[in-house]
Amino acid sequence: MKRRDTLKLIGATAMAAATSKACLSHSQENRLILDPAKAEDLHYIHRKLAFSIDERLTYWYIRAVRYGFKEGVFTPFWNMHVGIIYKLENLDKHKYMAKAALKIFY
Repeated sequence: MKRRDTLKLIGATAMAAATSKACLSHSQENRLILDPAKAEDLHYIHRKLAFSIDERLTYWYIRAVRYGFKEGVFTPFWNMHVGIIYKLENLDKHKYMAKAALKIFY
């Protein structure tokens, strides 16, 4: 092993350790604590997972295979392409209306 390669490896390891510790402490400070038992937090969780927090246009797309039982065997039937576009409108603090356009290709 060459001395220069060894020094590079030691320096890279020290740099990675310092960076990962700094990133970990930074992410712990900015972590959001949510309680699903509270209605406000449950609203936030659902809205963040399903749509968007603001009123931006949101889209969802999946390419999947439709399966079913044929003669007792779980069988793929056809491909599906599903796309949904959502537009949200804030009504109140914890109320919103979602308008959606859905298209499915079999």
